Amino acid sequence: MKNKFLIQRISSLKKILEYKKLDVLFLTSKVASRYFADFQADNGFLIVDKNKIIFLTDGRFSNEAKKIPLDIEIIIYKNSILNFIKSNKLLKKNRIGFEGWDVKLNFYKELCNVFPNYQFVDISDFIQEIFSVHDEESIRRTKKAISISKNVYDSVRKLIKAGVTEIELERDISFLHKYFGGTGDSFHPIVAFDKNSCMPHSTPTNKRLEKNNVVMLDFGTEYKGLCSDITRMFFFGSVESKILVLHSILKDLVEQIAAELKSGIAVKDLDLFARSSLRKVKLEKYFVHSLGHGIGFQIHQSPRISIYSEEILKENQIITIEPGVYFENRFGLRVENMYLIKNNSAINLTNFE
Repeated sequence: MKNKFLIQRISSLKKILEYKKLDVLFLTSKVASRYFADFQADNGFLIVDKNKIIFLTDGRFSNEAKKIPLDIEIIIYKNSILNFIKSNKLLKKNRIGFEGWDVKLNFYKELCNVFPNYQFVDISDFIQEIFSVHDEESIRRTKKAISISKNVYDSVRKLIKAGVTEIELERDISFLHKYFGGTGDSFHPIVAFDKNSCMPHSTPTNKRLEKNNVVMLDFGTEYKGLCSDITRMFFFGSVESKILVLHSILKDLVEQIAAELKSGIAVKDLDLFARSSLRKVKLEKYFVHSLGHGIGFQIHQSPRISIYSEEILKENQIITIEPGVYFENRFGLRVENMYLIKNNSAINLTNFE
């Protein structure tokens, strides 16, 4: 059964209804539409109670809605979504679970104005936890997204030549993501040459590649809602030996951390280990961001691999590990892989150079 994975996902919503003693769930995020209905367009809404599921979108996406592989009621609404729901009495009971993480303040105010006697309960933590653990279908799609990224990387390496600009390579990466079968970029590609690489999230410029430059490529594709995210360094010509040593340190550190990955590990311990390791070689102060993040239907999702997080790794979460060091006005280096967490180990999904 092709839609078996969706039926299993929706069953988790029924558990939230029961656990939180809610009458209805009103799901507004693009992620929820993709995760629970496999709806690949924008502007979808789900209304779920213990007996029924309703999916709403507007006329722009009626054809996409027809492709939803579930036996659910599909409604094409007009004008205001909230007024439409009220006038058609689609929220008949008054204890409603909603995605606080997704809802903007103005929308929430309108929600309360249109339904003044209803109680709205934020279920963000429960929804985000569901998103964070992959099932077989989302793992399959993630692996496909990664295979597209590998094809893109293999192609882009051939385009790294003297005189090419960061913006030109960024454009090539975005084109190739679609060329090889992806929906598009999972985030704006980072292409940084030489001094620009000292900024962890550098924006591509018209800077041209010169001999003996460091090149940082951080990119990912989206495939049927699932994201990939990798960072690779490329050294054009001959760079100073210190840079190669630092890059080797980061690669070794990633391998050491990967060897410790498994379900049940506290994520803050991973970040602390990375900082402790870099401290021993006097590099900790140059590591200016967290160690990694969860990835799936969102490019950044739970768990956050940080000293400030109390989260614990769970089986079938997919995370990035991405230590980096950045030297102001000189260069930056980062190594990033994606790992599928298992009970006693982790699988490197991006095991390519």
